Amino acid sequence: MLFTVMSYNILAQDLLESNMFLYEHCSPECLTWEYRKNNLLKEIRKAAVDVICFQEVQVNHYHMFWKPQLMRNGYQGVFKKRTEGKTDGCAIFFKTKLFSIEKCIPVEFYKPRISKLLDKDNIGLIVVLRPVIGVSSDYSGSLVIANTHLLYNPVRGDIKLAQLCLFLSEIDKAAYRGLSKRSKRPMYNPIIFCGDLNLIPNSPLYTLIVKGELWFNGLLAGDMSGQEFGAGKGRRLGSINLPGPDESTPEKACHLLNLLSVYNYESPEEEKKVTTFNNNNTSQSVDFIFYSVEDKLSILHKGKVYHEHANEKSLKLIAHYNLLTHQQLKSTGGLPNFQNSSDHLPLLAKFLLRDL
Repeated sequence: MLFTVMSYNILAQDLLESNMFLYEHCSPECLTWEYRKNNLLKEIRKAAVDVICFQEVQVNHYHMFWKPQLMRNGYQGVFKKRTEGKTDGCAIFFKTKLFSIEKCIPVEFYKPRISKLLDKDNIGLIVVLRPVIGVSSDYSGSLVIANTHLLYNPVRGDIKLAQLCLFLSEIDKAAYRGLSKRSKRPMYNPIIFCGDLNLIPNSPLYTLIVKGELWFNGLLAGDMSGQEFGAGKGRRLGSINLPGPDESTPEKACHLLNLLSVYNYESPEEEKKVTTFNNNNTSQSVDFIFYSVEDKLSILHKGKVYHEHANEKSLKLIAHYNLLTHQQLKSTGGLPNFQNSSDHLPLLAKFLLRDL
């Protein structure tokens, strides 16, 4: 079964209007919601993807615009608002001709009883989908789609670490199928993990996602996400109790999901690609689509994670959108503009889902 997935931070209008200093380089006409909503919808309909993961969806726009408009194109949607009175959140839409929903799991990151670091309004959203066509009738698995928008603050990598560990543990619960009789290792349904993670490739937090573990004791909080404005700042991390499997310790975060990035940031060419651009003339890749494989061999060398082997058995990556470089985006005048109505670019990937 072939299907496509998009991850897209569409820039909530409330956030745009309360941070106009970030968009002084833009023409005012292309920043109005009336223009942006129609341009974004046109872009989504042209892409004609099967699963959409949106970040920064304004609450009233979800109910009054996105949900009814995308229903006309055969989508069903679910939404989770940020906490603490915020007006935006994350949404997941999927084509009902391909999938039915088994379970929807909203995840709030405001959990100070678990950790004092979990005190922010960020959220995540997980859906468990069942393919309805294109696979054999005895297909026993489901497909897990996870979507989140982590804290931005470049200096608070410690908070992002706690949020990421919490979300990965919730994905683990949603995807878990039991222990293998042969290897006694946990088995999972296929996973696709999307989001604006506010971290960059080959940063310590990125390494945690794709390598499965991170020894964080002694790292600076501002270095955790790799964002330019956090470098060399923040407190030095010590022992932290984090959500996760038994292998986690107060000095090591880990997870048991075998995740790969759709975009190969080991490649010098891919490393130059970016997903967001602002008026400070800076651009970075902070948006991601990860997918699960049965097993992989990952090696950390000179700060980069290299994958020498990956067994794409039930979920195979077929293709992905090409991203732009900083110079290419700069030549358009930055984001948003009259062609691209968000300050982020969409990510899109095609997968093959096969019987286990």
